[in-house]
Amino acid sequence: MHSTWGRVRVLVLSFLLKYGAGLVVSLLVWETPVFLKSPRHLLYFAGALALTHFSPGDVVFRKYQSSPWLQMVSAIAVSFYKLRKLLFVVSTSIRKEKG
Repeated sequence: MHSTWGRVRVLVLSFLLKYGAGLVVSLLVWETPVFLKSPRHLLYFAGALALTHFSPGDVVFRKYQSSPWLQMVSAIAVSFYKLRKLLFVVSTSIRKEKG
């Protein structure tokens, strides 16, 4: 993955995996997509992407793969993230329905 095309491909695919579903949901409920609401979202995304893909010797990725604790914390964070997204859809739908 040393080529420029490989790095661009990783960046685009990672962005789509991270924000694609949220973008679709936001567009369906006529809300601003989250990554456009604040630079904080894009900064954290860029930082995490840089840590996992561009660290020397893939040290961050290898540590994550070998640590059940990090995997558990990540799974819990993903669960909270999905719950938060579900609550966003429900609350936005209720708010739109009421007018």
